[in-house]
Formats: sequence, C-alpha cells, structure tokens
Amino acid sequence: MRVIAGALGGRLLRVPGAGTRPTSGLVRGALFAALEVLAGVEAGRSPLQGWRALDLYAGSGALGIEALSRGCAEAWFVERAPAALAVLRQNLEALGLSDRAHPCGCTVERALAGRLPGRFELVLADPPYAAGVARTLALLAAAGTVAPGGLVALEHAAREELPERGGTLQRVWQRAYAATALTVYAADTREG
Repeated sequence: MRVIAGALGGRLLRVPGAGTRPTSGLVRGALFAALEVLAGVEAGRSPLQGWRALDLYAGSGALGIEALSRGCAEAWFVERAPAALAVLRQNLEALGLSDRAHPCGCTVERALAGRLPGRFELVLADPPYAAGVARTLALLAAAGTVAPGGLVALEHAAREELPERGGTLQRVWQRAYAATALTVYAADTREG
C-alpha cells in the first residue's frame, strides 16, 4: 500500500495482518478528492493546510498519514489493537512523521472521553463494519471533538444506512464503491 498524493505521495506503508481491513487506494483517493472540494480548494494551497486531523480505528494509519501528506499540521491516531499500533508507529517513524503524529493506544470511546487535546478540523473513521458506523457518528456528536466547520469522513459497509444528521453534524457527501461506502459530514460553523 502507498500514500496516494502530497509530500509523501508514492511512499510505501506497512499493513497490519489479519483483523484489519485497509482502505484501498481507489477509495482513499476518492475520499481525499471529495474532502479537498468540500474544504474549498484555493489556488496553489492545500485546503487541508494547517488542519488538525484525527484518525479513528487507525490500523496502519493510512488515512491520517494521507492527511498529513496533503498538508494537515498534525494528526492523532487512535488504535487499540497492539499489532496494528506497532505497524502504525513503524509507518510514522519510517516516514519521518513522529513530530507531527500522535498515536494513542486505546479504544475510540476512551479517546473521545477526554484523552484527546482540543478539537479537530478533520476526523477520519474506518470502524469495523460489524460495529456499525452510526455508533461512531453518535460518539463523535456527543464528544464535541469536531471543530466548527470541520469535516467527518466515515468509511462503512455500503448496505449501512446513515442519518442525515448527527448532533451538529450534517451529511454533505456520500458515495459507494462496491461493498464500501464513504459518507462525509460537516459540522455546523457555529459553536454549540
């Protein structure tokens, strides 16, 4: 697996073994193309420039690393599986991202309950399909982790129906790629 684009485009990523489902290059490329449009592409500048990203159920860290490669200032990675966390740390070290990347070895519930500093302009989540992504959306809405005007990108099974709204999050984009779907929510621009 490789980083798709940005400063690290083409660099190899290690992938954890059994028990993880890495996001394909096609789906990652489509997701970040949509995020750049939704964030408002400016001439000569990445729309993600300077943003703080949060990668939930991070696995290898491919989504958060892609965000860093495309201009995010820093990223936090939440992964509870020790084997996946070890691969994630190896990827961050190999790519020279240790100063801007912060792995957190805990559950998503625990991270969202206070282990993360501040709010994030970009939240990426690829939960196990069996867990249901609607639950992750509800956790994010309740935690207040998304900055006003921020984006939340969820990867899920195409058969799973997601609500139009979750707290201050409004669905703004959705596409299916075979059995996988991507849904992006935007947070209200007002504090609340």
